[in-house]
Amino acid sequence: MNQRDRKLFISYLPNLCSYERIVLDESPISIRQFMQNVSKTFVELFNRPYYVSKSTIALVLANFSRCKRYLSEHADTGVIFFQEDAYPALLREIYDPPFRLFYRGSPQVSNNRLMSIVGTRYASASALEAAFRSGSEVSSAGCVPVSGCSNTIEQYIHMGAVAVKRPSLVVLEDMHQTYHRIIDLVLDNDGCLFSEYLFDGTCDAEQVSSKHRIIAGLSDSIMLIQSPKQSPALEAIRYSLDEGRDVYVHRTGTTGIQSAGCRFLASEGARVVFSMNQIIDQVYWQSVRCPL
Repeated sequence: MNQRDRKLFISYLPNLCSYERIVLDESPISIRQFMQNVSKTFVELFNRPYYVSKSTIALVLANFSRCKRYLSEHADTGVIFFQEDAYPALLREIYDPPFRLFYRGSPQVSNNRLMSIVGTRYASASALEAAFRSGSEVSSAGCVPVSGCSNTIEQYIHMGAVAVKRPSLVVLEDMHQTYHRIIDLVLDNDGCLFSEYLFDGTCDAEQVSSKHRIIAGLSDSIMLIQSPKQSPALEAIRYSLDEGRDVYVHRTGTTGIQSAGCRFLASEGARVVFSMNQIIDQVYWQSVRCPL
């Protein structure tokens, strides 16, 4: 088993944080030795109990083999591990970052200045217009917009980047969450897809949470276009606040029945802006101002 296969196998072990996966990967213990006495090895490394049943180990082996086969058959899909240079720098700084990232497209776009943008799936027409304009403005300024692709606001953000023929970065629940037309357009413009998970499945709460954690972690700033007080988009905002990242609210999203989340964030001190240019003009974004 080569080093990348070792990392891939370790990434499928359940109930480990990224730190534990890194330590296990960098230890001199072979995977065969680890598998022969999982509990003893884990206590020696981390001084805490760790138990996995034989059926769980069988599942880990099956997922590892399935993933290896998939990657060998799909040249357009790859994987980046935490210790590798291609891993996004800001994402590496968050609490318990993903040990692995599957990707399609051009992962080097994450080396650019990134701006995360999120919003509700129940968006007003004006919020959709704001999402499209925000994606265009960020891209025109030489930055890369980051968002999901599971609701209309997220899709309009990427369409804004496509409109100015610039790349964007799509974060998915898993790599089979392919919203085909928009995904194809993003990839045609040298964009990229990221996900911590490879295979389509139940799209459970852990996968959704991982998506928002990555969206928040990739950028030092995040914009909320529109959101009610209870919305999955607010999970990305919470992650950003936990990591000390800058949070902005689009003014369009502060009015209407679907905007209670934006109004709450504004009342708590989030800066309300009407144009992405107001963020791009910050001193830490030394970019050319795009036209209004």
